[in-house]
Amino acid sequence: MLEDEYREFVRELDREHEKYKMQMKKLPAEELYESFYQIHAHEEFYNFLVNYGKSYMRRDFAKKEIVEDLYYRFMKTEYDLTQDDLREFIYYDIQDRYKKLSSEEM
Repeated sequence: MLEDEYREFVRELDREHEKYKMQMKKLPAEELYESFYQIHAHEEFYNFLVNYGKSYMRRDFAKKEIVEDLYYRFMKTEYDLTQDDLREFIYYDIQDRYKKLSSEEM
């Protein structure tokens, strides 16, 4: 991403992250406890994208709810929440989405 595009991307991530945290804070304690993995995954995706997002293109990600979009597709896989797995997951997720877009255009 270009520098300006990356800064806007991070602002979007920050807004999404703050909104998500506010939603989680409203949960009763038991529901919050049961949501630990989801919260952890969101934090990992958020941190990964803030730190490494510049090496991707903005169009590689959803227009809105970037982390949420990745999280739901991630949950359908066997990947773990490690930096290497997140990098690999995002790489293949982007490839799959572009393949689907190409086939839809045909």
